Amino acid sequence: MLVFRCFVERALHRGPEGCSAMGSLNAMFQRTGLNLGGIENLSLGDCRAIVKTLEYHSSAVEKISLNDCHLKDEIFEALSVGLEECHGMKSIDLSSNSFTSKTTPVLCQVITSCSSSLEKLNISDSGIGSDDDIILIKDTLVQCKNLTSLWIGEDESIATVVSAPALCDIIDSCHALQAFDITGFDLGVQGLTQLEKSLCSRQLKLLTLSRCEISSACSPILNTILQSQHQHLTKLCLKWNRLSDDGLQAIKQSLCQCRAMEDFIVVANDLSLDSLPVMTDILHCWPRLKYLDVIGMTDIEPTMTVTTSDKKRFIAAVATCTQLEHIFVNYDWVCEMDEVLPGLSRPGLEVCLEEAWHIDPADALQ
Repeated sequence: MLVFRCFVERALHRGPEGCSAMGSLNAMFQRTGLNLGGIENLSLGDCRAIVKTLEYHSSAVEKISLNDCHLKDEIFEALSVGLEECHGMKSIDLSSNSFTSKTTPVLCQVITSCSSSLEKLNISDSGIGSDDDIILIKDTLVQCKNLTSLWIGEDESIATVVSAPALCDIIDSCHALQAFDITGFDLGVQGLTQLEKSLCSRQLKLLTLSRCEISSACSPILNTILQSQHQHLTKLCLKWNRLSDDGLQAIKQSLCQCRAMEDFIVVANDLSLDSLPVMTDILHCWPRLKYLDVIGMTDIEPTMTVTTSDKKRFIAAVATCTQLEHIFVNYDWVCEMDEVLPGLSRPGLEVCLEEAWHIDPADALQ
């Protein structure tokens, strides 16, 4: 499927109500999609031109990208007139916009218009993510039986455990779901327990539980989920949570079973140098790993003595991951006397060494 980007910086803002943009938009629209990602300051006149383009190509539109546009409620409402005509839409990306809950009912109408065809929906960091938003959008998403990928939630936590039953209904209804990415849900043990059965019932390739108050107390639930997904899971993101060294140790065996793992992200958890031997064991089980981020966020001193030999064994384990392209680790995992130990550098591998985080994740977003 080909999606051609519209250069609306030049095509739009020509003449009254965007009329002169029509030729450019129609010319740039090819095959099945319209990509306006990253284009800011769309006016109502621009929207009218885009709507006409969408209506003209409505039977062919399968993908619309409006990510990183900083769209406001009134702009999306104007665009929705054209979007609702695209009944064969398979992919909608509205991530990183500036909506409020006023947009949620409008979005529901758009989704309803393409519910039988929609496969991918990204509304992460869009302003849509409160408990009321999730509960309202749930009744629409349960109609999307072909949905394979869902990204939802906000970096600034605004959803609580109240949303968990709605998330369960969405997962249970979307039998084809393979990618489930939620951010900013205050789940904790109670919420994750509610999600456990639903998550275990799907065959997930991607699972993100970011800023979801995942602590070491959640380890038994994580074990159950990981064990159910060990044949499928390729990407796991648990960033900005409260998983400690003990928590990582508790889920180590389940992680080791996920031998198809390609991306593993636990940045900004309560991980110290104590987790280095644990990650060493895990890396030996991940021959397909491409991306690793284990930069910890803690003021806790290690409780065990980690030797230079332990660090060398970690670097040797990294070397076994021959497909690894990016690694992010703390300085003290691979350094002695302010010098990086040999063996970590190789062609095609980007290495990023950072100090451990020493701030509360909530404070980081202020």
